[in-house]
Amino acid sequence: MLKKAQSFNNPYVRVKKSWPEDKVKSNLEFLSHYFDQAIVNDYELYYYVEPYYKSIHVVPHTMDLSKYTPTYPKDHERPLVVHAPSRRDTKGTQYVLPVLEKLKDEGVAFDYELVEGKSHEEALEIYKKATVIVDQLQLGAYGHLSMEAMALGKPVICYIRDDLVKKYPNDLPILSADPKNFETVLRSFLKNSDQYQAVGKAGRSYAEHYHSFDSVANKLITIYNKL
Repeated sequence: MLKKAQSFNNPYVRVKKSWPEDKVKSNLEFLSHYFDQAIVNDYELYYYVEPYYKSIHVVPHTMDLSKYTPTYPKDHERPLVVHAPSRRDTKGTQYVLPVLEKLKDEGVAFDYELVEGKSHEEALEIYKKATVIVDQLQLGAYGHLSMEAMALGKPVICYIRDDLVKKYPNDLPILSADPKNFETVLRSFLKNSDQYQAVGKAGRSYAEHYHSFDSVANKLITIYNKL
């Protein structure tokens, strides 16, 4: 059932080998025997657990925004494209790097940095210098890196599944790109250098509105009050 859902909605997804499907299914069957309601962080997860629970609530991840001071990119600056894969095979790094090299070979003016093998503190210092952060091109939903990038006031490129776009708030500022159109999306972003700061500010506003402690806590309180 999990494989069918993945292949139907997302041809690019790669499941971590450390979590085989049989183990995931067994855990869901065990837990749903004792609980009839579940909380997930986004709609990408929703459809995988839907067959097992009576009710499913979607509550976004939260973060301490006070730890992230935005450093908005400057319009018309020489862009720095940052890609920080926790796992290359699931983040789509094999699609990102060839596009970056191609654009460089064409003479497009930008720099890029691949963030790997760094501490979280070291990575954050690099993110602060970025003009745009490329998260992932395969999973179909955004996660913690995109949240950090938006909190820092950085534009984000990340694959949001077509069928999930309408599930997110209308003001989601993430530039969605999959392996097929990543080059087009990145090229367009780099050409519109007068929008760098505006997109970054929209990201920070989004993070404050949907991922702050207060916002997420209020959602959880509403759910528990209805139980």
